[in-house]
Amino acid sequence: MSARCPGMPQPMEATAEQPQLRIAIACVPEPSTTAIYFERAARAAGHDVTLVHAIEVDGEGQHCDLFIAVDPWFGGVRYLADLDCPTAVVQIDVHRGMRSRAEFARFFDHVFVAQHDFVPEFAAIGHHSVHWMPLGADLGVHYVPGLPRDIDVGFVGQMGAPGTDRHIVLSHVLKRFSTNEIGRWQTPWEMGRIYSRSRIVFNKCIGGDVNMRFFEAMASGALLVTDRIGNGLSELAEEGVHYVGYDTAEEAVAQIEHYLAHDADRERIAQAGQALLRERHTYDARLEQILRTVATGTRSAPARLASPRQRRLWVAEWARFRGISVAAAAGLLAEGLPPAGFGDLMIGLARSSKRRVDALWRQKR
Repeated sequence: MSARCPGMPQPMEATAEQPQLRIAIACVPEPSTTAIYFERAARAAGHDVTLVHAIEVDGEGQHCDLFIAVDPWFGGVRYLADLDCPTAVVQIDVHRGMRSRAEFARFFDHVFVAQHDFVPEFAAIGHHSVHWMPLGADLGVHYVPGLPRDIDVGFVGQMGAPGTDRHIVLSHVLKRFSTNEIGRWQTPWEMGRIYSRSRIVFNKCIGGDVNMRFFEAMASGALLVTDRIGNGLSELAEEGVHYVGYDTAEEAVAQIEHYLAHDADRERIAQAGQALLRERHTYDARLEQILRTVATGTRSAPARLASPRQRRLWVAEWARFRGISVAAAAGLLAEGLPPAGFGDLMIGLARSSKRRVDALWRQKR
């Protein structure tokens, strides 16, 4: 990915010959990454999309009008502030790794945070363009019309470690009902088929996050039964109208039993939830929020405004949390990393070395 990107053009109508924007989406090379939904939304809107897995100044020259990084992609910190186009980052799992994501956000013009209660954490680092942008769903993936609703309670995901609240609740609830095979990895499209066959989709959050399943269940047309949390949930949907809530495993079982026995009530809430999802919570809407913000905002990434010395210190600090390769560390030193960053750089090198050793050990086992 080249570090040169022309500025954002004026909006124009998309045609087959002239897409609206050239958008680079940085993502991890995994089939289930959330980035695929932003890619699908951008292509559907007529934009020219390039997926990026690495960014280097001397890489292939690919020009873009907008650069979007999607969690858990964490790359290019030495080069992001030099991009000539606006940059945005979508931060998702902030409830599980806030500090490193806040460090990463310094290198972007606009920050979009999936979890409502963590927005102030990013503003506290001095960033002036931080926005709440919840997750969403893709009706083309998560809803397959015409399938029989032959699964009472659907759930796709990890049970969690034994002894955790998540594992306890899921184990208590799911064993009581007819459900799909639990634990096998599912592609997003397989998951969509399971949820579209489910009467009810059960959800248990981790750390109070409004997760992807919250939206995917509503998109599928199943009744969503989810735990009552804060974190902006009440601003996204209304309990009893768009979904059903619970506080304890016992209450969840009672709610599921009730709505399995009352088809009309279950279908009414499920249909209202799907209608709400279609109106407000698609990834098309999320992409549009990014484009509106970028079009009216400035290129105000803290790393763009910082001195070269401060920027190098931030890169070293980032390496402390995420690790750094020997080549990248050597490049940072050659650029003139101040001695104050040497300790962070050494910890970053040690972290990367340990990661490689652990990977080799797992292969041998």
